Amino acid sequence: MPRILAALVLVLSAITPSRALADQTRWAFDFVTAACATFSLDLPTGDYTVSLVAGDAAEATDIAIAAESIQKVQPTAKPPGEHLEMSFAIALVDGRLDLAFSGAAPKINSLVVVRQAQRAPGTVPTAYLAGDSTVQTYDPPGRPRPDGAR
Repeated sequence: MPRILAALVLVLSAITPSRALADQTRWAFDFVTAACATFSLDLPTGDYTVSLVAGDAAEATDIAIAAESIQKVQPTAKPPGEHLEMSFAIALVDGRLDLAFSGAAPKINSLVVVRQAQRAPGTVPTAYLAGDSTVQTYDPPGRPRPDGAR
């Protein structure tokens, strides 16, 4: 079972605390507005799942999040009363999780980071290629043939 390493309430100088919600609905707790803020968390190298809830009962939410300079939450707008609930995986190689928040009104209700089980080495070595449009996965019948014929 994965172990929850951190349940985070963002406390940064660039974050503005919200008002308390009067009702007792599912998300009836404060949120923070993390406009143009970066949150960093020191964690052991490994694979993690980041789960978040973003939104507000009274005002619209507009949020995007980059984790380790990779856009993980695309720009998303939610009207008042709707919340974005999602999770994404991230592999840490430097021992530090950096989350950059952007958007016109990035309201974060909760953020939970869970470490995943450690990966075991595979029995077959795997090589990954990165490149421009000349590096491609070919589907039959367009796959190149070993004899060079088409």
